[in-house]
Amino acid sequence: MATAEQLRPPFHTLVTMLRKLFSSRLTKALSGQALVSIFHFSINLLLLPLLAPYDYGVFALSFVLAMFAAAINNALISTPLSIYTPIIKTVEERQKQEALFNALNTLFFIGVISAGILFALREHSMALPVALFVASYATRQFSRSFAYARLKAEVPARADTLYVIVSIIGTALSITFLGASATPAILLSLAVGNTAATLLEFYQLKDAWRLPSSFRALLAYKLLWPQTRWALIGAFTTLLMGQAHSIIVSSSFGPSAFAPLAAGGVLFGPIRVALTTWQNMSKPQMAIDLDAKRFYAVNQTIRRATLVLSVTLCLVAAALWLFWPVIHDLLYAKKYGDEPMWFIVSLWTIITLFFTLNAPVAAALQALADFKVLAIASIFGSILSIAIVITLLFSNGPASTLYGAIAAEIFMTAYLFYNLSRSFARQQ
Repeated sequence: MATAEQLRPPFHTLVTMLRKLFSSRLTKALSGQALVSIFHFSINLLLLPLLAPYDYGVFALSFVLAMFAAAINNALISTPLSIYTPIIKTVEERQKQEALFNALNTLFFIGVISAGILFALREHSMALPVALFVASYATRQFSRSFAYARLKAEVPARADTLYVIVSIIGTALSITFLGASATPAILLSLAVGNTAATLLEFYQLKDAWRLPSSFRALLAYKLLWPQTRWALIGAFTTLLMGQAHSIIVSSSFGPSAFAPLAAGGVLFGPIRVALTTWQNMSKPQMAIDLDAKRFYAVNQTIRRATLVLSVTLCLVAAALWLFWPVIHDLLYAKKYGDEPMWFIVSLWTIITLFFTLNAPVAAALQALADFKVLAIASIFGSILSIAIVITLLFSNGPASTLYGAIAAEIFMTAYLFYNLSRSFARQQ
């Protein structure tokens, strides 16, 4: 005899999942990130026809470097903050942990800026604007994670609004006065926007900003290092897995050759932002549920997120197919008319689909602090991606290198699903 749950129509089930997935906290988080996503999407649409392929390639590579910096910061600092501090019972102990992560984030920021200054002294004129943007971007990921760790999603949402306002003003002034040479000024504007948002987040959290009483307190991090070293390896190789084409194509043929690949991926930026936001906001709650052995709740969260996000991507793909002639004329015809943009966008659709499938599972494994599984998966995935990229680049051209990211994401999805089910089975 079928139960009432089984007799519910599929549409009703999807609506129920949507209502549960978009809780008030997630809605607040996504509202701010939606503004950021729309802004980044819009600025890319504006710059695609304005900048020369080389300059747009530099702009796109700046975001790739920012993602690498944010991934390192996330592995060593932000994720441990997200999964360890929410389950600490005493206020004093939690404050000590937060101070430790604040100090590490500050050192990381100084390190990135120092690297930018060194490159600038070697006559790389774009190095300092890029470094300021990269450092501010990674620091903003930390301050956002700090708010999520305290289950205060409204804090980064307000800061996102400030980031967009400041960045729009700076970008508009840069383009008005500098035109096609505005890339360094735009990156500086985004850095100022990120810095303003970070300061607002810590202001709203009030007692969040504190540093350890002495450098000796940093030694406490060695207790976390056995796990975070795997998180660092995993974060680096995960990005290498997804961005091998960026690095190899750019280093082999320059930013101009990479520009069409970046231009095709722009269309899926909002989905990736939504996924990252969901991961950052969900990890603290997953850690709390897993600490309380509520495995069913975590499984339900993963299933709801996977279904809703996958359906959303399919709708986006259908819209791209229906309106492709218009999209091509508006975005690509002027600068990239000779490039196989439909082929590139189709490959990006497949990449984003598998990235969408494995993102909730990866968040659960991070909440479990099972960083070794994630690292091993991404190590093999990055080797697979690099091998395919190198093999195809010189025989079939830059566009074909996206097959490397597809193969790696498929492998990652299968490996993570298998290992998460094993982890849950061991702990139940």
